[in-house]
Amino acid sequence: MDYLLAHLPDFSSWSETQFIIYIIAALGVVLHIYGVFLETARRQDLVFWIAGGCLFVYATYIGEKLFAIAMFGFALASMIKFIEIMMGKYHHERDWSVDHKDPKGKIYKVNSK
Repeated sequence: MDYLLAHLPDFSSWSETQFIIYIIAALGVVLHIYGVFLETARRQDLVFWIAGGCLFVYATYIGEKLFAIAMFGFALASMIKFIEIMMGKYHHERDWSVDHKDPKGKIYKVNSK
């Protein structure tokens, strides 16, 4: 336990800006993970948009250009898809219907949209 405590970051040495940036980064990571489990596309895209924005702020702060570009693209794509859904212009191109067969052999068509 002493080894673990000795290697924790010394929060007293962080500036207020650093602390806020790390909170924003942690929020982005948590939202990104949470968004994976959402099933509603509109809600998922909104969460991904916010998560991408949070991680873009963090990437810009630490000076990682590639990570910043990736997060900007991720946030932008999520924003565009969210806006398309809200305007009614986004539709899945694939048929997500699934056929299910009950034990008696009757086939039911279930639409998973």
